[in-house]
Amino acid sequence: MLGAFDPQRYQREIRSSTDFCKHDRTLCFVIDCALPRIEAIRRHIEACAAAQRFDWGMTVSDTAMMTCLVTSGSEGLHVHFVDGGGGGYTHAATQLKAARAARA
Repeated sequence: MLGAFDPQRYQREIRSSTDFCKHDRTLCFVIDCALPRIEAIRRHIEACAAAQRFDWGMTVSDTAMMTCLVTSGSEGLHVHFVDGGGGGYTHAATQLKAARAARA
């Protein structure tokens, strides 16, 4: 422990303080998985999208980036934003917009 900061506590809290939410009826998330699983995930989303009529976008990155906003590490006041490296959400949003335009 360093002063009032407890690095082990901070690491335990990262999972619960990582941002995941919907904005404008859009669910965004990052999945960390083995490369062979990607096509199965893509096929599953395609099938769900066709059955439930929703548009979607997906990108694959070999890295991820976590941006942290820490107001107080010792008091558990921190939030983390995870994105795929190389523009993850931005590239997926481009695909989503193209899908919406194709339906219009």
